[in-house]
Parts: sequence; C-alpha cells; structure tokens
Amino acid sequence: MKFKVLLWGLCLAAMLVSCKENPTEPENPTPDEPTTPVSEYVDLSEKGTANAYMVSAAGKYSFDATVMGNGVSTRDAQAAALAPVSVEMLWQDEPGLILNLELEEGKVRFQTSGKNGNALIAVRDANARILWNWHIWMTEYDPMANAGDHAFNGVAWMDRNLGALTNVFEENGDVKGLIYQWGRKDPFPALDGWYDYNGYSIFDMEGVSANDILLTEVVSETDNLANAIANPTTFYGGVRGDDGMGPYDWYTTDDYAKQNDYLWATETGAKTMFDPCPPGWRVPNKMEYNTLNNNSFPWNDGIIGREHEAMGYFPAAGLRGFEGGIWTSVAITGDYWSSSAAQDGWVNVLHFLPSMINTRGTTYRAAGAPVRCVSEAVYGDVPSPDAPAAELDFDRLVESAYLSNRGADGSANYYIGISDVEVTTDVQGQMVPVEPGHILYLDIYAENSEDAANAILPEGTYEIGSQDKAGLLTTDYTWIRYCEEDMSVQYIFFKGGNLDVSHVADGYVLEGNFITMEDTKLHFTYKGEISFTNRGEDIPETNISEPVNAEFTSVDAIWQHRSLSEPNYDRFSVDLWAGEMIDGVQLVDGYTLHIDLMSAASSTKDNIQIEPGVYEVSDTYEPGVFYRGQLINMMGIPMYVGTYFREVRPTNTSVLYGVATSGTIEIRREGDNYEFIVNLVSAEGVVMKGTYAMGSVNFIDNSPEMPDGDWLSILHADKELIFNENDDVYSYAYNYGDKYYPNTSYYEIIVNNHTSNESFYLDLMAEKDAVSPVGTYTAAVDPENPKAGEYLPGYMNFSIYEGTWSYMTFDEDNYEAGGAPATEGTIIISEGAVAGEYRIEYTLKDDADPKHTVTALWEGVINFK
Repeated sequence: MKFKVLLWGLCLAAMLVSCKENPTEPENPTPDEPTTPVSEYVDLSEKGTANAYMVSAAGKYSFDATVMGNGVSTRDAQAAALAPVSVEMLWQDEPGLILNLELEEGKVRFQTSGKNGNALIAVRDANARILWNWHIWMTEYDPMANAGDHAFNGVAWMDRNLGALTNVFEENGDVKGLIYQWGRKDPFPALDGWYDYNGYSIFDMEGVSANDILLTEVVSETDNLANAIANPTTFYGGVRGDDGMGPYDWYTTDDYAKQNDYLWATETGAKTMFDPCPPGWRVPNKMEYNTLNNNSFPWNDGIIGREHEAMGYFPAAGLRGFEGGIWTSVAITGDYWSSSAAQDGWVNVLHFLPSMINTRGTTYRAAGAPVRCVSEAVYGDVPSPDAPAAELDFDRLVESAYLSNRGADGSANYYIGISDVEVTTDVQGQMVPVEPGHILYLDIYAENSEDAANAILPEGTYEIGSQDKAGLLTTDYTWIRYCEEDMSVQYIFFKGGNLDVSHVADGYVLEGNFITMEDTKLHFTYKGEISFTNRGEDIPETNISEPVNAEFTSVDAIWQHRSLSEPNYDRFSVDLWAGEMIDGVQLVDGYTLHIDLMSAASSTKDNIQIEPGVYEVSDTYEPGVFYRGQLINMMGIPMYVGTYFREVRPTNTSVLYGVATSGTIEIRREGDNYEFIVNLVSAEGVVMKGTYAMGSVNFIDNSPEMPDGDWLSILHADKELIFNENDDVYSYAYNYGDKYYPNTSYYEIIVNNHTSNESFYLDLMAEKDAVSPVGTYTAAVDPENPKAGEYLPGYMNFSIYEGTWSYMTFDEDNYEAGGAPATEGTIIISEGAVAGEYRIEYTLKDDADPKHTVTALWEGVINFK
C-alpha cells in the first residue's frame, strides 16, 4: 500500500527550512564563540551513515544529520532528507561524555571526554519536534579487529551487546548493553546490576539526572511509527488484540493488519534506516543463530550466560515486558532479537535459559531486549565445506522408542539407537560395543503418529538443536558411545548438523551430516527396519460443550505467596467443589472450578483472607484479577493452568475441561464467611456459571517458609527424609567425568519423591574414571577445587540451587520452594541389596545458626543420563 504521511508529513515543514532560517541559530558566530574548523572533526558518517556511531577516544567528531539511519527505505516507510534546525543530547549514561554539542550545515558536531558510555543525540525541526536521533557508543572496542575470528554462519559477530561497555561479566551489569523494542532504532538503558532491580541512571548535558524523560506508555495509535520517532525516550507497551493474544506491538493497536514485518530488514534482507547497529553492521536474521545448542553454546553459572567460541559471551540480560515494560527474568533468561518476523504477530529471537536453547524462539514486538550486531559483509564458513568427513555405516538397530505428546510443542519423541557392531549391556545398564565400534543415539522430535502402537517417523530433515520441538534432534541425548581398540569407552558429542529421513520398501534410510564439538565432520548412513516401542500414552483433548450452572458446596483456598516484585497482591489457588465426593477430596460426579486469583495484599501467616470485590480475567498479575485459563504443553504433558472448570461424570471416558477466557468472579465477605458468584465463558464460547452461598472457606497456607536468619536453610528443626515403599520416587544422575574438576569423576545425583514433594541433590567427586558413585564423601575443604571423596557444599547461584542440598521441597507447581544446603557431615553410597540398585544414606548439617541435622536413607535404581 502507499506510504502514509508519517514523519514525511511531520518533517515537511522542516525540509523546506534551512538551518540559517532558524531565529535561534545565528547566521554567523559571535566573536566570543569561534567556530572550530570542520577539518578538525572526524566525520563518523564518511564511510556510511547509520543510527549508531562508535567513538573510541577523546576528540572532535561529526556526522551527517540529514540522513535517516542508513537512508534505505523499507515497506511502508520511505526515507527522506532531514532538515534539522537544532540539536540536543537527550541522555547519557555517564556525566560528561559529550561536550560542545552543535549543529552546523546539517552536521552534528560534538566533542567527547574520553570516558566510556552511551549517549542519545536528537535533532529537532522548527517546531521543536524531534526528527531523528542517533546513539553514540563511546568504547575502545573495535569490532573490525580480528573480525574473522568471530565468524559464524557466514557473518562476523560483535563480541558484546550493542552499547555494552565490556565483554566480560561484572557485578555492575555493564556487559548487558542497551535494550530495544523490535523494529525501533531507539535505545533504552538496561537495569544496573543483575538481581536487585536497582533501576538505572541517566543524565542530561549538565550531568543532572534525566531519569524522568524515560516514559512508559500504552500504544494508542493504529499507526504509531511517526509518534515513536518523535518520542524516542518513550517505551510503548503493546495491547492485546481481539483474539485474546497479540499483537502487543508498539507500532499499532490494530490486530496484525497494520503491523510492519520489515522494519529492521527489507523484503530482500537488506539493512534498513531503522536498524540500530553502527555502519557496516546490522541486526542478525533468524538463520544466523542456526545450530546453536547446549554443546556449542554452553551455560556458565559464573558469568550468568552462555559462551560461544566465535560469537563470544551472551549475558542473560532478561526481558522488558511487552505490555507494561516491566523487567523480568534478569540473570535467568537471554532473549536476543533477530530481524525476522514470525507468524501471528511474533518475531524470532534467540532464547535461552540455563537448561535450554531455542534458536527460533518468539516474543512480541513491544518487548525490550538486547541486540548483538553482525557484519553486513560476508565472513568465512565454519567449518570449511572442503573439510573431509569421517564415514560411519550403521547396520543394526539396538534401541527404539516412541512417546507421543512428549515435546514442548506437543510433538512426539522418536528415540533410536543404531550400531556398527554387536552390543551388550554393562553393569550400569548401559549399552556398549562388544568389540571396537560405535553406537549412535538419535533423540528426534516430530509430529505424532496416528497409531502409537505402530509409530512411523515422518520423512524430512531434522536439525541438531537444544529444544524438544518438532524438526529437531536434541543435543542432550544425540551422541555416540564407542569403544577403541583397547576397549576403553569414549563419547562423541555434536554441536551442529542435520539428519535426513526417508522411507523405502524395507524400512528407513537415515543419512546424517553432523559436526562434532571438535569441529570435525561426520557422515553416516543407516538402512533398515525401525519398529518403535510405544512407551507413552495419548492424552485426549476434551472440552466442556454444555452450559454449566453449578451450586458449589465447599471451597479450598491455598495462599501461595506474596509477590516479591509486586508486593501489592496475594496469589491464591481457589478450588470450588460441586457434586459427589469420596473422602472429601476426590470428585466422582460433578464440577470443580480452579481459580488462579490475585487478591489485594492483606494476608498474614496468622490471618489469611481474600479481599472482596469483582475480579476480572487478565493475562497479567495484579490485584483484582484472575488469570486466564489455558491448555499448555509442559515437557510433553498437556496441562491446564489459570482458571478453568473440570467436569467429572461416571459415564464419561475422560475428564472434560473449560478454560475461562472472559467473564467475572464476584467475591463477598461477611466476617470469616465468603460468597462466590461465578459468570465465565470458555474458549469454545460455553457459558460456565456457579454460586457458593455465604459460608466458610478452608484456607491453606502454602506461602514459603523463610529462613530464621541470615542463611539459606528454611529448616526450623532437625529433619528426616522418609521414603515409603509406595511413594512415587524417581532418581537420575549425570557423570561429568573430569570435565569440570581434574582427577575426579563428578557425579550429580538427584532423588525426587513426588509423593511428598521432597528431594535431595548430591554433587559428589568420585575417584577419576570411577564407573559408579559408590564411596564415602565428606564436605570439600576447598569448594573451588574439590578432591575425590568430597562433595560440594550447597549454595545459591543467584536463583539457582547449586551443590549438595540435603533437603529440598517444592510448591504445587513443582517449583523449588527452598531447602537445606549441606555444609558438613558424611554421605555413604554403597551397592544395594539387588544388582543394579544403590543405597544412599547420609547425616548432614545445614548452614543455620545453630545448625540443623538432616538424615536420609534411600535405596533404588539410579537412572544414569
């Protein structure tokens, strides 16, 4: 469609006026304000214009202020010449960065002090309206130095975030750089620090605090681009559309129709005038994150982020919310923009947590996230396409399994083991070759098969990645175990590659091209039958289809917590019951309504209460709302969350559900009694009503216990972990060998009791090359350099529980709710009464003052990963 009058309308008057016509700008300098010769200024835009310029030293600099970014138009946005009449610095993140700012003949000229930092300079028209702005990044970093060493996926990568003052971890958080809304050129400061959310500090030209110029507003225009350009210090929160989801876009309030998918890259992929990177650099597209996974891009607790040998350090800088601009997940999540738009209003990001990576993650465009720039020029390919590949020909199937609905996106897991020699099972239950040879395990996610008992792996190409989503092989369980000539067991792990699957008359043809962690290539083939053993169950999707009008007879209300970041509300899980019950806890005929409720903060440990009022549906957490119901897929298991009805009937083959997507819940209170009036509508449009006459509510306190003092343990007395015969217990362990600590075999053992929601975590150092964790362990004398026969004491790495925890408990959502770190005592692991089982017993002390004692005895099979 034709481009609207956007900023070209708002700039038109400015384009017709020259700088000399501005009455506030004298035509000739006064005698006491001599003009510095233009030749003394370094022209930052001489080799190309952009929205950001890098300055490495104190000096005098200039740039062309008549060009919008790099001057490249894109869809619905036509670049035009600017005619500015004045210039000002909007903010700087360190006082005294910019000196002697002026505008002369369409060029901004300024002097820098030599300090490192960031500044935002804007030009205005005759009506004082901002026409455009530029980011000045003052840093000694030269991204072109050794750019070839940072080549990955055909481009060179900056080794730090746009605006970062360093590329190494520091407590002040300077490595996080600046944050951007998708498609905007305008930078916003990241938070200081990592986990205390202290805010940020910016200053004006005189060094006075300028924090108040940074605003957060909700977008109110169907076409907000011109408004955003004129207000570069305003973070525009998005709004939810009629579909109850997106667009959450700063650009428009309209449902997708007015969105622009080509703000940072044209339809041919070229850099645009809105790209925030310096000359010669641009925002990466989604393909340039390809093949990153947990092997090639590992998480490092010590620096709160991930590292790549070519791309460098990516800090977990968190995300600024797409609706209200609220910061979340700092030091937990990394989200890095790409220039690529996705379907349904989303855009692609590189997304990671300590445990996973998604190179095709998505978020909404109004979110705030960092940018890692890549070169516009092409740089070498890694590894070289001419490098020879090792060849393996697998001729036998040794393992196969199928689990439906297992992936994070509801996809199925197809697990395959193939070998080139005969295999056997060792004492740990692991398959190993009986002679020198290889076993390759493929952990594949694809669409569910129609018949789980006769599953068929779909044809296609599968890429190595770190997500359990369709089209991927996960790095955690795609690897080779092999025996050398001396029959020592070795492993090969992969950081990239793909697998081609095709069907033939007598089975499958599998052909793979993988890249190992050592940058060597592997080409392999397998041809033969694959019969998958069904190890999962299909979970049917069932919806309530008839209107509901329930008369509830009892209410349970669990006080979950008082929000630490938003302490103005209490969160409750409220269950209303209507129908026939067994033992007062199991519904066999009738309805339950589960409400995820946010009440105004008023509860204490001694007096739990819900504030009366009319509660409305919401996708945010704030007082006076209940959270929208939805069906999600959690690690392959469909789960209902938020607010939803359940219908149970003796004649039904399964439970029916109705998630609440609109409506109200009114709560009235008289003394200690409550009345509930429910009027909801499900996602399918079914009306779901219910009432609870004024009566008592069974309040349950599930808010976390806090430590008694300045320590981590939540225990208030000695504790014994009990494991009963019929408890639902699952154990697993990892053997990292000497990967982290030399001359040891590092075992991480986790035993979870899902019945009691209690666990213990053990981080043990066995003897080097130990084939099992059997032994006696005491606390490490030097936790930085643990020795064989020691365990790592428990500690917190920001929000992550590390080391040995003798006791851990979980809330109803299966999140860790605190425990007791082990600081002293003894752990004994021996062989169990039955072959393949282990016996773990310990007596350990926590970190409280005085210390509490934790004891446990458990015997069972450990599932080694």
